Amino acid sequence: LESSGRTTRDFAEEHWSSEIKSYVMPEPPKFIQVIKAFRVLATDTLTLVVEVQSDPPAIFEWFCNDRPIQQNRRKFKARHGINITTLTVEGPEQGVYKCTARNPVGISTTYGYVTVNGTTLF
Repeated sequence: LESSGRTTRDFAEEHWSSEIKSYVMPEPPKFIQVIKAFRVLATDTLTLVVEVQSDPPAIFEWFCNDRPIQQNRRKFKARHGINITTLTVEGPEQGVYKCTARNPVGISTTYGYVTVNGTTLF
């Protein structure tokens, strides 16, 4: 073994970086699209669409005149997506339609009044 008289040194550098992480406070659902007032005929099909901003995604429930709407293929059809819901009503009932959106942080509600006009025969 011969010594050449040279020395090699390896240096490792540590790099520090500052990361800014955003923190979003959980909030109750916030309505983007609400129920509007409608005037319909008793024979019409009424479709109500509601959309919320919510993380985690909202769970929806529909009401008519403060009664929970039960799924009924002939009268009521509710379809739920991620933060959006649609209620289709065959032969709508007059009154207040309400939708609640719930997540672990809270509940938000939207209301709309539906006026039903009877059919007039001439």
